[in-house]
Amino acid sequence: KEIIKKKAMPLTEPKSPDLKTNRLVHKYIKDSNPEAEITKQKAKGKISGRASMNQHPTITVPTEFNLHTEKRGAAHKEDEIARLQAQREEEKKRLIPVAAPMPKFKPVKQREEVIKVTEPEPFNLMGEELSRKAKIALQKKLQREEEEKRQKAKFVAGEIKWDDDFFLFASRKPLTKPEPFMLATQVRERESNAVRNEYAKAREEAEERKKAEEAALKARQEAEDREWRIQCVHKAHPIKKSKPLIIRPSTKPLTQPKAPSLKTASRVKE
Repeated sequence: KEIIKKKAMPLTEPKSPDLKTNRLVHKYIKDSNPEAEITKQKAKGKISGRASMNQHPTITVPTEFNLHTEKRGAAHKEDEIARLQAQREEEKKRLIPVAAPMPKFKPVKQREEVIKVTEPEPFNLMGEELSRKAKIALQKKLQREEEEKRQKAKFVAGEIKWDDDFFLFASRKPLTKPEPFMLATQVRERESNAVRNEYAKAREEAEERKKAEEAALKARQEAEDREWRIQCVHKAHPIKKSKPLIIRPSTKPLTQPKAPSLKTASRVKE
């Protein structure tokens, strides 16, 4: 197969853009001679022979103008200033204290008749009356019950009935001898006291044992501290005798300084 070679294309050469137009743009220069400028343009061939002074562009003269919105805004601003000024004047007038006029009251007619003062009279409610009666009845009932209790508690000896066969003789039964006894509360108290005493004794023994251990530990620490202080005492050692130092000149050659070589591989070697 034949290899088709591409045609070599020339390189693109950049050119400046052509910004010229068919119509001549007239430039107005202050304090210049328009007729001389036109003659100069004719000589260059840029203006035809028909060009004259009449074809020279006129200068635009700016004139003042007023927008309707500006007039309306100015009028609105003046009205707002006048309104605020009037409002301030009104506020100043309101701050001035002005005494109010005395109101006119209607004449009061005095009454000819004298009204008596109302005098309160005692009255009894039905509920209060019933409550009072109930309290009295309850009090009487309590007094009656108290009297019955007092009568029952009073000792009254019964009347002895003497029979014909009644006679006195010495009893053969042995006399009752009281024996000491203890209540259950007293027994519980004795047991609880014994338990508390045991606990107190054990606690005291534990405290004494703890104190003895602390004293032994303190004594052991003090002994260790004394030994440690004795060991920490610095003891000077004798100075070792060494050979006398003799200073001799060095036999090594002196260092010869050289300029640094800053050349690289890309540079040409001399």
